[in-house]
Amino acid sequence: MAWFFVPQKVFGGRHIKACEVDRPSATVSYGEKRRPKTAVTMLEDAMADKGNDPVAIWQTMIGEMEKGFNAFANKAMESPQFSKAMNQVGGVSAGAQKQLGEMMEKYLLTMNLPSRAQMVSMAERLQSIEGQLNEIKALLHQVHGNAASSEGGAPKPPRTKRPPPSGGEQK
Repeated sequence: MAWFFVPQKVFGGRHIKACEVDRPSATVSYGEKRRPKTAVTMLEDAMADKGNDPVAIWQTMIGEMEKGFNAFANKAMESPQFSKAMNQVGGVSAGAQKQLGEMMEKYLLTMNLPSRAQMVSMAERLQSIEGQLNEIKALLHQVHGNAASSEGGAPKPPRTKRPPPSGGEQK
């Protein structure tokens, strides 16, 4: 069997240095034949490479299962039937949520309790009232400050006149 060196060719991402040529049958072999990779062959390769390490075998098996599941899920999500089913599920879920909200509102009404919408409305009204009170307070402080400054800031004279005694002496 003759060997021919072919340094310029790249096969499968690796450079081939020599090709084995079988002259009588005219077949060319570029190394050992590769079989398709499956989960079983990956496990066999992992066992051959790592020995009897159960953790490595488990990790390889889980990795292959994840790859298979991801491929299956991606393929399923590409189909229009999947998106149609998901839209139907979303519609059913929204309808059920709306019905539950209406039932809860009726239940709270019969129990003489406020519903969530009523509580939100009351909170908004309270915030509005608090805002108006803060505006009134600010105006009062402004008016009080203006009144104090309009008096000139001069201190008032002390009060020296005393009120009459309350004992009945009146003249």
